Amino acid sequence: MSHSQNTNPSPSSLERPSFATLTGTITTIRIGPNRTKYTVHEDLLCQYSTYFRARLRGNFAESGTRAVQLEHITPEVFEAFLDFLYYGRLPTPPEIWFTETDVVSTQPFDRLSIASKDTSDVADPQVSLFEILLIDLYAFADYYDIPALRMALIKSIHTSASASSWIPWFSTVRHAYDILPSNSPLCRLLVEMYAMKYVLEGDDEGERMAAVGVPVEFWVAVVRRLVGERGRGKEEKEDGEGAWMRGVEEFDEL
Repeated sequence: MSHSQNTNPSPSSLERPSFATLTGTITTIRIGPNRTKYTVHEDLLCQYSTYFRARLRGNFAESGTRAVQLEHITPEVFEAFLDFLYYGRLPTPPEIWFTETDVVSTQPFDRLSIASKDTSDVADPQVSLFEILLIDLYAFADYYDIPALRMALIKSIHTSASASSWIPWFSTVRHAYDILPSNSPLCRLLVEMYAMKYVLEGDDEGERMAAVGVPVEFWVAVVRRLVGERGRGKEEKEDGEGAWMRGVEEFDEL
């Protein structure tokens, strides 16, 4: 299910419902093959997601039941969605994202299953797992049509990339291209980050081998972005790390 701006309200037009006006109707959501149970205010689900609005209140609503089963979603992703839904909060990155030192604390990501993800090309699997969590959360927001969450993730990733030397691991890029359309705002942002920040000389032999597994479509897009950047002329560029990245408005949904 792809998002469509023709039928959905823009993220900026969505106002958080007041607790004073909540109906109190609670929906049971069961997540994953183990059917982990969560209870969520129906008003919030319907406010932010056209999927849940149709499922719970539209033609697809099941009479007499408030239960929804989402078998292909992990508890980690759904809990991150609930943090956004109730608190307006996105996952917090490991400290290594912004420093050259080792990770001091990997909470709350210790419980993620490293064995379930391909992290063979990374020096720190916890960082890769965090990046994959962001990709999965964006894909969740794309599939269940939650535009406010999609744009919040884009803005957060763009802000982090603009303020640091961070770029995602190759395994993260592969994962994004596996589950998202290549023209999605997040994939376009990954292209921008690599075009403006990737330095081949900084890779060891293992990382260079891992780059071979990244889709050719991604590298073609990176080269095209570099050609476009060269055409701007040096006089338009500013000094400072991250200054060459295009503004977040360039990654609005098409």
